[in-house]
Amino acid sequence: MTHLRRDVFFWRLPAQRQGIIVAHGFLDTFGFFLLFAGGMTRNPEFTAVISSTFSVVTVILACVLLGERMARPQILGLVLIVSGVATLGYAGA
Repeated sequence: MTHLRRDVFFWRLPAQRQGIIVAHGFLDTFGFFLLFAGGMTRNPEFTAVISSTFSVVTVILACVLLGERMARPQILGLVLIVSGVATLGYAGA
């Protein structure tokens, strides 16, 4: 069986998709700068707790925007993350 390989190069994508990719890159980079700036504040532990929710936000957006479905173990993992973040936030308050 032959498999056709189709390479996709950034410069061959439609301009709209290129713009989305570039915007995502800038926003992601800006987010990292904000994370590092938050780590240099008086209470960097708050930044650590808030940054741990990135994976939860990503999963929720994938479910809402892309229609991804989650299995029960994945839902349990999200609940553990959220409860752990809440516990750390409560302990730090």
